[in-house]
Amino acid sequence: MSLMAGTTTIGNIHQSLDGLATLKSSPLRMVVFHETLGFNPALESEYAERIEQLIQRSLPATDCYRPAITPHAPYSTRLERYQHSLELAQAHNMRLSTHISETEAEIQFLKCGTGDFIELLDRFGIPHHDWMPPQISPIAYLDQLGVLKAQPQLVHCNYLSEADIRLIANSRSSVVFCPRSHQYFQHHHHPVLRLISAGVNLAIGTDSLASNWSLDMKDELKVLFDLDLPRPQILDMLTVNGAKSLGWSKVGRLEEGWQADLIAVSLPAQTIGTIGSILEQICQLEAHNLLTMVGGKIVCRIDTS
Repeated sequence: MSLMAGTTTIGNIHQSLDGLATLKSSPLRMVVFHETLGFNPALESEYAERIEQLIQRSLPATDCYRPAITPHAPYSTRLERYQHSLELAQAHNMRLSTHISETEAEIQFLKCGTGDFIELLDRFGIPHHDWMPPQISPIAYLDQLGVLKAQPQLVHCNYLSEADIRLIANSRSSVVFCPRSHQYFQHHHHPVLRLISAGVNLAIGTDSLASNWSLDMKDELKVLFDLDLPRPQILDMLTVNGAKSLGWSKVGRLEEGWQADLIAVSLPAQTIGTIGSILEQICQLEAHNLLTMVGGKIVCRIDTS
């Protein structure tokens, strides 16, 4: 679906060795984030052993595939998991990603130790009696753990204070905004403009089909237009910023010495020259991708006959 839609480079969250061979052989340029989570202190050694095995068996990296690591989120992942993930990322020179500041309940969980996520842990019988809320925001929590020093990819960041944004900007971490997932869960206004103003590297994601209707970045583009963002920033968010957030260099621009990632899009004849910019024409329902090229190689060609 991603190739047909014209995506060349993705970050994909993965939880097991099943299907890893398929991901490694994909023509997509891919960072596979192996997920770790767990809140039961009695199982910490088991959590650690599992992710270490996943990382070891996911190596080596190739020209188009890189393994990485993602501790899920603070409400599902104890601080020991975050610290261990950071150690693994540093030891293997891997990218680090995490879902963070996604909901107001997550903020309540960390600041007060109450709310929906405490009820969820109780419902599943997961012990948390020895856990003490850090009484700070999710972003400040990552900073306290030293995670921001790794310049991680921070997914969602739907609810941020000005202090949070300063921490992100100062650490030079990247934020992945998922526009339609944001709509799907009916969140409030995303701080996307404030992040842009602060100079944060802002990329675009789908958050997968679990909270989205497609994997087509053209559909995310339509939402970005509705937010009335500056057009140059939108193009960067969809291209070079995403590559940068995944640790790829010289990907996402048409420049000498950069990777030749290209798509060809068929535009409806009646829109050419009549509807704003090329980006706006691409958003038209009748526009569709004809081919996808990754690193100078055509890897997907759409038959329109």
